[in-house]
Amino acid sequence: MIFLNLLPPDQKKEIQFEKTNITLIGTFVIFFIVLIICGSLFFYTKITLQDELDDLKSSKANYQTYFESDENKELNDKIKKLNTFSNNINLIEEHQTNYTPVVVELAELAPNDLKFRSIVITRNKASLNISGYVVSRDQLLEFTKSLEDSEYISSVSSPLSNLTSPENVEFTIQATLSDKIIGLEDSNDEAS
Repeated sequence: MIFLNLLPPDQKKEIQFEKTNITLIGTFVIFFIVLIICGSLFFYTKITLQDELDDLKSSKANYQTYFESDENKELNDKIKKLNTFSNNINLIEEHQTNYTPVVVELAELAPNDLKFRSIVITRNKASLNISGYVVSRDQLLEFTKSLEDSEYISSVSSPLSNLTSPENVEFTIQATLSDKIIGLEDSNDEAS
């Protein structure tokens, strides 16, 4: 099949120009419609998000009012007191020295007839003061020698008054604890 175009060139240009105009107008109309749809979506999204934000602010204000009520202030005060108490316990545990090995060793080193009256351990001075009663002077000397050999005690001092009586001896002994038991921190803790 053969197509013959019998139109003059001016009309051909005019028809071509009209086709181009129609295509451009159609493109602009579609672009404008898409632009309106996108703008509507953005506007709807903005309104929806603003409503959600307002709801969240309202909920936050309600929760804040609820938590600041008298009933909850009392609960919050109890929680703060409990937290303070817990922190104090943690501080005590951090600075605590375990004297159990010293006391166990004293019990093991003591002769059967030795009776302790008091055992005072002063941490900041790293000192150990022992007073008590023993049946004989020889047992006291043996106990003092055992203390000097202990890994927990670095020095022992026993006054001469401990040795004046050969039997039924009331004694006091001062000793210095070794670094092994005391540790590095100084405090004013005293256990008896």
